[in-house]
Amino acid sequence: MRVPYTKPSTLSDPYIDWQGSEGEISKVVAADPETLGRDAYWMIFYQHLPAANYQEGCFYVPYFLDFYSKGADFGTPNFEGFFWFIDHFHDDFERDGLLKPILERIWSIFLERTSSFRIHRLSDEEIQQHKICESYGEIVPGSQIVHELLDCFTRWEVYDPILTKLKDHFSGTSSFTKSFWFCECAFHTRMWLWVDSEPVERRQDLFDYFHRFERFSAHHAKTLGSHDINVGFFQYNRRISPT
Repeated sequence: MRVPYTKPSTLSDPYIDWQGSEGEISKVVAADPETLGRDAYWMIFYQHLPAANYQEGCFYVPYFLDFYSKGADFGTPNFEGFFWFIDHFHDDFERDGLLKPILERIWSIFLERTSSFRIHRLSDEEIQQHKICESYGEIVPGSQIVHELLDCFTRWEVYDPILTKLKDHFSGTSSFTKSFWFCECAFHTRMWLWVDSEPVERRQDLFDYFHRFERFSAHHAKTLGSHDINVGFFQYNRRISPT
């Protein structure tokens, strides 16, 4: 993905929210973009108050997507700011011919993250290190990134083309992997109802998609045929059980 803007010499702080952070900004723009990490991208794309304007942030979009695609297996990513940035400036991205390739890259990350499925039993040290709720003693590596993607796809309308692809992707039960991820995603959408998560109508629509009886039952039945995953992971299977 090529962007029409060069590396910025500073971040212009368009919302005047990063005063006093000039040193951190200087470090970000001086660094090799391929070496930037979580803190830098939080600053650049901070939700509602990004340190970057459109052109400055646009330069970093391809680097962020590469970084995000290699995200850690465990721990909450907390990069909603980036997805807000794409929505907020979607007219500018579309004008520059970048919106479609950005959405395609995001969708490819979803496919990459859901291309395999395994359950990992977390140690006490891992639970503390990654600040994971103790009730998640067994977890699917990469699932928290998938959960964040679902949250963002439903939060902003710019991601509607991805939601269409997602529904097509899960329309059949062609593999154990796909069906396990279907059930994992379905479980996550239930959380939206527990906390009355906004936007209610958009999230209700995806919840309904994942819980349509014949669709859910077909995927759930498919997962029961995978002995290696189901046996020995009582806590995980209890958590995503339909009952």
